[in-house]
Amino acid sequence: MDVNDDDAVAGASLVQQVKTRVEHVTRNLTLARIRKTKQSSPQARADGRHPVDQYGCVKWAPQQLPRGETEETLQEMKIHMQQLYAQEGMSGVERGALQTWLKKTYILQRRNLNCDPPHSISKLKEDWPYLFSLHGLFQHFTELTGVPIQEKMAAAINDKQHNMLEYFAQQKSASVEKAVQKY
Repeated sequence: MDVNDDDAVAGASLVQQVKTRVEHVTRNLTLARIRKTKQSSPQARADGRHPVDQYGCVKWAPQQLPRGETEETLQEMKIHMQQLYAQEGMSGVERGALQTWLKKTYILQRRNLNCDPPHSISKLKEDWPYLFSLHGLFQHFTELTGVPIQEKMAAAINDKQHNMLEYFAQQKSASVEKAVQKY
């Protein structure tokens, strides 16, 4: 395992990296394939991680609809999001109801993303316009991986900012030097 100065684990073990690479190379070409759930270690669960089902994802292909929802109500939410986008564009992302709709329709988003043959990006943008907003991407990533990416990135930058500034200070570019001087 990679360990940083504080004896904290900085990356996955070499065995896990090799295993992931072998899985990637030997995987079936269809994205809709669901693998058996891997067993995570007790330590991983204590760290807040969840069992993974596909390439580090905890909800690659969810099967259960959200509590109290039906296929019809989820389709209605999808249509409401499309209508909101048609009226307000990306500025509609600030609407409170949109956050709920994105979270509840995650199962439909994954079905569209995992389908075989896959949809084109333009079709996905048409069906799920807010999925391509920053909030939509962050929310989807969090659901998919179980990792609150905004919190993790902020914490990682905070933990590593000294090393990052030190690295950039060694660079011989005028624009980098100017940016580093601000900090």
